[in-house]
Amino acid sequence: MALVNPLSQLNGILSQMVAGQLESAAAGSAVLEHLAPVEASGVLHPDDAHDLRRLAEGETLQPGRLAEIAARNGLLYAVASAQVPPQDMYDRYLRIVGGSTPSLLPSSLRPRTSRAIQIRPEGMEDKTFCPTCHFPNPETAKFCNECAQPLIDAPDIQPENREMTLVFTDFKGFDDFSRGLRPDVLFSLMNEVLAGVCAAAMSEGGHPVGSWGDAVFIAFSTPDKPMEDHPIRAVRAALKIQDFMKSWSERQRAMGRKGLDIRQGINTGDVSWGILGLPGQRGQNGMGEEINIAARLEPIAYRTDADGVKHGAIAVSEATVERLAGRFETVPMGEAKVKTRTVHYQLVTSERAQATELAQKAAEQVRFVGRAAEMAALRRHFESTIAENKSRLVVVSGEAGLGKTRLGSEFIDEVGRSGTEVSLITMHGEDLPAVPPYRVIARALERQAGIQAQETLEEKRLKLTNLVSRTIAEAASDLEL
Repeated sequence: MALVNPLSQLNGILSQMVAGQLESAAAGSAVLEHLAPVEASGVLHPDDAHDLRRLAEGETLQPGRLAEIAARNGLLYAVASAQVPPQDMYDRYLRIVGGSTPSLLPSSLRPRTSRAIQIRPEGMEDKTFCPTCHFPNPETAKFCNECAQPLIDAPDIQPENREMTLVFTDFKGFDDFSRGLRPDVLFSLMNEVLAGVCAAAMSEGGHPVGSWGDAVFIAFSTPDKPMEDHPIRAVRAALKIQDFMKSWSERQRAMGRKGLDIRQGINTGDVSWGILGLPGQRGQNGMGEEINIAARLEPIAYRTDADGVKHGAIAVSEATVERLAGRFETVPMGEAKVKTRTVHYQLVTSERAQATELAQKAAEQVRFVGRAAEMAALRRHFESTIAENKSRLVVVSGEAGLGKTRLGSEFIDEVGRSGTEVSLITMHGEDLPAVPPYRVIARALERQAGIQAQETLEEKRLKLTNLVSRTIAEAASDLEL
């Protein structure tokens, strides 16, 4: 195939650039030389070709963008050189591109049948398909073997009422954006947008429940991932989504297309949650008035500039604002009628650099939920320790923001309220730079002696000597007793 050589050359250059072995300035002319025949063939995604030209001209791409382009180009080269069967290549290409249709590929690389894009191809009825990358996994799998994302039917979730924060997003200006675009290009771009929205939400622990056209429903503090600060995480995710859409739209405008704006509605409240959906498409979902409020806030989530032009914004209900702990800048907007309820709401504009005193007080008032099993386990270990008079080590692990510190403090408070005659020593860890291990001991001694960093060496020595003297005296007194 005539494309083999230019694809091979381009693949080699991109791989070196991704690995940091070749600067973009030095590779610019070579990229343009080999890009021309590849671009003319129609193999490359139009956005990839555009960004490669930008890169060759000295512009900087978004983080990870070059690696994405290199992955797609490498896959095309593998097919062109007969290293990968076209049908297999199409399945992989579909996952990388994000749902692009075969018409973006040359006819020689397109699958011969449409079976590859069926939801459940023949012979795979017993497979669990990943909702993120559509990889067929064993029916018993809990995580995707291809992209490692949780599978939609994997969590063992029983219906329950729980407090959650719900986010609804929808795009503004979709009709103008889509007008004149080929269906294959439109679907490819929208899949790219939806993937970016979900990635931003998931970076804060959100669970994308589903999408309807260009609208997305995201939930925070699901039963399989409870979190105390779900209102804060939801709003932070909404700001990330907003930033992603601005960046993405700027790139579209640079290519002569129109961009998209986004509206988001957010509400916090008690929701009936469980596994729900059509046969074969069931996943986590909820019902209740609080979900309706989030959905109704989305259409009115906009701000008006000085010229009277409306722009998409983040509308947050009063129930959510009360839980944001003063971490975000907000603008009161009035009230909205949701069926029989009147809901006051505000627009979130940005996150403050640091939490205020109000933030600390509000954080202390957040309800402690979803940790009954963990609290019961700590109680069992504690009671066994007292009864057997033996020491125990209990490790509480989990990703950042999951509530480990809150769990520990709630347990310590519970023990204190129980009247148990026991002394509790609470210690807190902290990040340390790359220093010798004995530095940890030295820091503990400094704190015990009350040594301050700004003190002179003689002052520090005196405090340390006094500490040692007191410790020896206390030990001698204990021996006399």
